[in-house]
Amino acid sequence: MTWTGRLITVTQNSVQMKPYLKILVVLDQQSPVMEGIADYNQQDEWLIRVAENCQDIAQIIQSWQPSGLIYYSSEATIASAKLPRIELFNPFPKKDFYSIDINHESTGILAAEYLINKGYPNPVFITGSMQIARSMRRFESFKKTIEAHGGQTCFFENHCSQGLFPSEDLQKHTTLLGKWLSRHPRPLAVFTVNDNHALHVLEACRQFNLNVPEDVAVLGADNNTHLCAIAHPSLSSIQLPYKQIGFEAARLLDTHLRRKKISARHIQLDPIGIIERRSTEILAIRDEAVVRALNYIREHRIEPIRIPDVVKCSGVSRTLLQQKFQHALNRTPLGEIHRQKIEIATKLLHTTAFTMDEIAEKCGLADQAQFTKLFRKKVGMTPSAFRKKPLLSPGEKLGE
Repeated sequence: MTWTGRLITVTQNSVQMKPYLKILVVLDQQSPVMEGIADYNQQDEWLIRVAENCQDIAQIIQSWQPSGLIYYSSEATIASAKLPRIELFNPFPKKDFYSIDINHESTGILAAEYLINKGYPNPVFITGSMQIARSMRRFESFKKTIEAHGGQTCFFENHCSQGLFPSEDLQKHTTLLGKWLSRHPRPLAVFTVNDNHALHVLEACRQFNLNVPEDVAVLGADNNTHLCAIAHPSLSSIQLPYKQIGFEAARLLDTHLRRKKISARHIQLDPIGIIERRSTEILAIRDEAVVRALNYIREHRIEPIRIPDVVKCSGVSRTLLQQKFQHALNRTPLGEIHRQKIEIATKLLHTTAFTMDEIAEKCGLADQAQFTKLFRKKVGMTPSAFRKKPLLSPGEKLGE
């Protein structure tokens, strides 16, 4: 039974009755998902109550009688609740459920390509358990991407506590992790399933005198800004679309409540990008000419870059630099310039409202026409189409 209340708004001349719906959100109150839900509810059409899994959710539902539910929980009571609901972060939702999750395959691909582009042909993966669907899916796509580039990888299951504080067996697992890392040829790159495990890697490296990032580069996931900041050195991490998940969950629930058609019951959102910090700031390339050229490109990537300037900085001939780039990175200096400019552009398209001319300028390109031509060639669609595409997996859209 759908419950509708009325919020009384008092004005100078009249009393208006504003209808609203009661929405229960079962989620950690500190989760950035909450921000996305709040953004969707800017018109205050919903009265939102937040509960956590430690509370008696069944009793809250019975007494408060919400109109709809957004939740992240394995509680059977919630899953069987007879009201419109959106489930968060379930990779294997039931057939008739509506759910939203992160695209873990895209996350693994993004991590692999980032570390390969840094010059690490054989990065490794560290997780809590490969029995968890999130870990399995990220590793499989991570592995396939590395193998497609001619590299190899493996994983380490670190079964210590997921939390910030040491568990009783944390030291044992950290020691095992440190020994495992020490057996790999260096320089080594590590991708961890989340930022908590990345902190364990940093601790193991310190215990076994492995310098980060010189010996071991570390990339986390979640971009938990507090954890990334307290890490030593500061932690590079994949920014996942938690806020967007909240917004899309609210939009999906609203569509459901309005009885409008929904084209996809299970939606996956792609990662936003990588926030680079000190733990991956070094390149795993030994050729000094290539390193000099790459550093020059990176330092000037928001400016127009001329190949003769890159060649001059490298200290070798243009032909030799081309050969060295192909050997080290399997692309040309011009290809690297374009890759870095497209990397900037994709972030600006998804995180700002800059015009195409403004983005072209911030990428060091001549004008919108040059930007559009390059973007279409590298990404396979125009910048405008890319911006309109939400962070959803291909082929998945919400109903209108």
